[in-house]
Amino acid sequence: METSDLPAPRLSRRVLITLGKDLAEAERVLVHQKEFLESIVDNISDGLFVLTVDLKIVKINPALIHLLGCEESDLLGEPLDILFEAGERPLEPFDSDSLPVPDRWKIPHINVISKDRQRIPVSFQASVIRRRDGRLLGISGTVRDIRNDLRGERMIRAAERKAREAAAQEHSRAEELEKANRSLEDTTRDLKRTQEQLVQSEKLSAVGSLVAGVAHELNNPLTSVLGFSQLLLMGDCEEKIRKDLKKIHREATRCQKIVQNLLRFSRQTKPRWERVDIHQAIEQILELRAYELRNGNIKVVKELDPDLRPVRGDTQQIQQVFLNIINNSLDSMAERDGKGTLTIRTETIDEAARITITDTGVGLSEELRHRVFDPFFTTKEVGKGTGLGLSVSHGIVTGHGGDIEILPTEVGAAFQVSLPIHDGMEAPSRTPSQIDPSPGGSWRILVVDDEETVLDVIGRLLRSEGHRVSTAATVADALALLEQSGGAFDVVLSDYRMPNMDGAEFHQILEGRYPDLVRRLIFVTGDGANKLTHDFLQKKDCLYINKPFRLEEFRRALHRSVRSKSRRPVPSREVWLLDADPSVAEILTTAIYDVTGSSAPLRTLRTPELLLEDLKKFIPRMLLLDLGITEPPGLDLVRMIKRMHPEVRVVALSHHARRREAEKALAAGVEEYLLKPVRGREAALILEKILS
Repeated sequence: METSDLPAPRLSRRVLITLGKDLAEAERVLVHQKEFLESIVDNISDGLFVLTVDLKIVKINPALIHLLGCEESDLLGEPLDILFEAGERPLEPFDSDSLPVPDRWKIPHINVISKDRQRIPVSFQASVIRRRDGRLLGISGTVRDIRNDLRGERMIRAAERKAREAAAQEHSRAEELEKANRSLEDTTRDLKRTQEQLVQSEKLSAVGSLVAGVAHELNNPLTSVLGFSQLLLMGDCEEKIRKDLKKIHREATRCQKIVQNLLRFSRQTKPRWERVDIHQAIEQILELRAYELRNGNIKVVKELDPDLRPVRGDTQQIQQVFLNIINNSLDSMAERDGKGTLTIRTETIDEAARITITDTGVGLSEELRHRVFDPFFTTKEVGKGTGLGLSVSHGIVTGHGGDIEILPTEVGAAFQVSLPIHDGMEAPSRTPSQIDPSPGGSWRILVVDDEETVLDVIGRLLRSEGHRVSTAATVADALALLEQSGGAFDVVLSDYRMPNMDGAEFHQILEGRYPDLVRRLIFVTGDGANKLTHDFLQKKDCLYINKPFRLEEFRRALHRSVRSKSRRPVPSREVWLLDADPSVAEILTTAIYDVTGSSAPLRTLRTPELLLEDLKKFIPRMLLLDLGITEPPGLDLVRMIKRMHPEVRVVALSHHARRREAEKALAAGVEEYLLKPVRGREAALILEKILS
C-alpha cells in the first residue's frame, strides 16, 4: 500500500466560512424538521409509543399520557407490560438475531391500565423500525381509545335487540290477533247456535203453552167419553155392545195417558225428588212416542228386571233423559233404512239401576262417541238437531249422582244409564192399590162446571151411586143454590177454570161464607199443568181430581171429603207425618208397608197450622213429628196435641241423640224417639212396636 507524503490540502478561510454556514443551515433544518415531527406526534389523537428492541418505552406522546393519566417520567424506560393488565401482553420479548420478527401486530381489543387503576379498552397496533440494511432499531405503535366505539356498538346491539324484541312483539301481537280472530269466529258461531237454541227454546215454550191449552180443552171431552162409557158399562147391555164400549173406554184411557204425558213435559216446575219407578217412566215415554215407533216400523224389545228397585230423583228429568236417547235412536234408525229394533234392558248392578237402550241405526264412530255429550254438537243437518239433547241428559244423570256412557257395538248405538238406588228405596208393592170402597149412603152434592156434558156425566155418575145432585153452570148459580139451602151440602165439586170467576175466587168466597164447607170442596180440573193453578191447590191443601178421571179416583176423593163433614173428631187409621224433608216420607212409607202390608196409610202435612186444623176433625192412629220445628217449638206442639187428643201416639224425629233431649220429649208425651237420618229398618221396628 502506498501512502502519499503530500500534506493535506488546506482549506481556505473562505471555504471554511462557507462550510460553517452550510452546517448551521443544515442544523437549523434538522431542528425545524425535528420540531415539525414532534408537533405531528404531539397532535396525534391516538396514543403513540416507541420501544427499544427489548420492549422498553423510549417515547410517548401527550395523547397516551392523557389517556393513562400519568406523567411522562412515569413511563419512560419502563417495559411495555406496565401499560396493560397482568396476564395481558400484546408483545412477547424476542431475539431479533435468532427468530424472524413480524413487521406488524394488531389487536382489536385489549385493556390498558390507567394510573388510578381503571381498565380502558383500546385497540393496539405496532410495527417494527428497521435500518436500511434491515437491522431492527425498535418498535413504534399506537393505542386507540375505543370506549366510544364500544358504547356505540352496545347502543347498536341494544337497538338491534330492541328491534328484534319489537319485531317479536309485533309477531306475537299478530299471532294473538289471529288467535283473537279465530276465537271471535268461534264465538260468533256459538252465538249463532245459542241464538238458534233461544229461538228453538221460545218455540218449545210456545208449543208447551199451546200443548197445555189444547190438553185442557181435550180433558173436558175425554172426561165425558170416559164417564159415559163407564156409565154404559155399569148397566145391562148386549155382549157385543159391551165389547165395543170397552174398546171406546180403552182408547179414551189411552188418549188420557197421552194428554197426561204432554202436560207433564210442558209443565215448568222445579226439580222434585221422589221415588221414581224406572219401568213406569220408560213406559210413559214409549206411550208418548208410540206413533213414531209404529209408523217407523220400529220393533221395541223390553228386557226389564222384575226386581228393579226405584231410585230417588226427579221423575220429569229422568224421563227427559230417556226421551232424548230414544229420539236419537229413532233418528238414527230412520237414517239407515227406515226400520229397526229398539231394545231396552234394565238390571241392578252394584246398588245402581242400570238402563241400556240399544238401537240398530247408523251407529257412532270412535271420534263421535267422545263428542256426543258436548253442548251444541250434532251430526244432524241444520234445522234438524239442536245439539243439546244428550248434553242435557249428561247433566241430568250426573246431577242425580249417576253415569251415562256409550257402549261399543257392532251395529247401531247403545246408551247405558246408571242411577244409584238410595237407602230406603225398597221395592214397591206389586199388589193392586187399595181402593176405598164406595162409602154408601145418600149425600147432597153440588156440581159446578161450565161444560154441559161434564155436568151431565158427573151428575149421572153420582146419581148412579145414590146421591142427590144439584148442578150449576157458573159460580154465580152455585152461590145462589148455596144461599137458598143455607150451605146444606155435604160435598161441592167444582171446575177450577171457569168464565167470570175462577176456582181461587170461589174458594175465597166459601172460606168467608161457609168455612165448614170449604174443607169439603173438591176441584175437578183439567188445568193442573198451569203453574198458578198448581201453586194455589198446593198452598191451600185443596182436594182435587184431574180431568179426565176414573170412577175409582172419583170415589176416593168423595170418601175423603165427606169424612171432613163431622164437627167431632173422627178416629182414623192413618199415620200422619209433619216433616219438611221429603226423603223422610219416602223411607217411612216403605217402613209402614213392611209393617202393615199397605202402601197408602201415611199422610204428609206441610205446616203445624194444617196439623192443628185437621186434628179438630180427625184423630190419627199415630203422629210422627219433627222436633226441629220452631213455630211453635216442637215440644210445645207435642203438648198442644196431647191436650187435644191424649190418645194420639206421638213418635218424635230429631237430630239430637242427647239423653236430656230425649227425656224432655218423653216428659212432653212422646212415646218413641227416632233419630235422624231415619233408617228404614229402625223405623219399621218402632212402627211395628206401636202399630201392633
